[in-house]
Amino acid sequence: TVLVTGGARGITFEILKSLVAAHPVRLAILGRSDVERLDPTLAGPELDEATLMARLKTEMQGAKPLEIKKALDRVLRLRESAVNLETLRAAGARVTYHAVDVNDAAAVDEAIGTIGAVDVVIHAAGIEESQMIPKKTRASFDRVFDTKVTGLMHILKAREQTAPRCVMTFSSVTA
Repeated sequence: TVLVTGGARGITFEILKSLVAAHPVRLAILGRSDVERLDPTLAGPELDEATLMARLKTEMQGAKPLEIKKALDRVLRLRESAVNLETLRAAGARVTYHAVDVNDAAAVDEAIGTIGAVDVVIHAAGIEESQMIPKKTRASFDRVFDTKVTGLMHILKAREQTAPRCVMTFSSVTA
């Protein structure tokens, strides 16, 4: 059993695809995106970005263009996550997904409590707020740092009684 944070998209998903292709594993993935909240009418792969944007404009009458763009980005991320989770299942992995922010200790503890024994932890959750250090605000630094460090502390605390055999952490591509 592999407990993964941030594994439904990006480079972590690519790593999981390789892992699943080589080994029979059970994946328990923790991610902030609530994939279950994806509106089924927006989930179809036949809907391209332009069609989705037009539909959102109609549904979000009076919304500012930036709000509609953010909604589109959210839908696209959720769709990508849902497709990626199905890809892992189709490759033979048993996958559970928990919509959890690793900075929420109680939510992490609750989710991990449902998983059972964990052999490996891959902590790859992250927030992308790259900026030159002189321009970085303290709040931005804290968001990025807390996801990596505080998030890992919450995971390890929740696994305190049954420690995994291996823990891997990831920085960021930018770092």
